[in-house]
Amino acid sequence: MEERIARVILLPGQGAEDAELAQRLDTISNHAEYLVGPWETMQLLKSILAYPGCAVRSSACLVLAQKYPGQDSCLTRVRDDSCIGSLGRGSLFLAPDIVEWRAEADTRARKLAEEINRDAIPDYGPRFSRERMREEHLRIFAMHPDERVSSAARRALARTRRPD
Repeated sequence: MEERIARVILLPGQGAEDAELAQRLDTISNHAEYLVGPWETMQLLKSILAYPGCAVRSSACLVLAQKYPGQDSCLTRVRDDSCIGSLGRGSLFLAPDIVEWRAEADTRARKLAEEINRDAIPDYGPRFSRERMREEHLRIFAMHPDERVSSAARRALARTRRPD
């Protein structure tokens, strides 16, 4: 049931108001994450990258880049989208910021790999168990383009025992 609700609130439907959804996608994704966790929310956001509405597509990319480490490969396309200026808060994250974001990627990746190796993944609240949240974040980190992060996450996942 939670997955259906997350899909309804996050994915654009017929008659969706693109500008409003683009403006609220960051907040809506927080609600979806509460319902289904970070892994499924990230997957739903990625599916929005194929949406024809430029503002919604760009907003989804910005949310992915800002909330999910390593999920920023869409930023170059977003920078070139003509609708980026209509995103309000997200419009602050434009071409110069994208260059800086990418330049800082190595530092963020190194810190993230260190956190994974120390098992310092934060607890994200009472809805899901710490173990489930840890596993979901490790699955996201295992997709990171930086090999230090993805290999640390894969090693940590291999050590994780899933309860029967």
